[in-house]
Amino acid sequence: MNIKALLHERAQKIIAHYKSIGKEELGRQIANEYTGNRDQLGGLGDLVKKGTDALNIPQCGGCKQRQEWLNKKFPFKHGKTPPG
Repeated sequence: MNIKALLHERAQKIIAHYKSIGKEELGRQIANEYTGNRDQLGGLGDLVKKGTDALNIPQCGGCKQRQEWLNKKFPFKHGKTPPG
């Protein structure tokens, strides 16, 4: 499954959850934040941070280190195919 399909699937689950508690519009806003423009993200760490920011989870020092590590291990290639 590619990242776009995975993000879309996750966004639909977020919307469904918030719809079930009567807050569909909030769910859509969070899903839009979660699935935002991937071209602006350096890697997986930035994507995770975007999700936690949307949920108002503050970032600690360990979170910042994890973000940097994830970005190095799983960078987004922005139109390039991954090697190998």
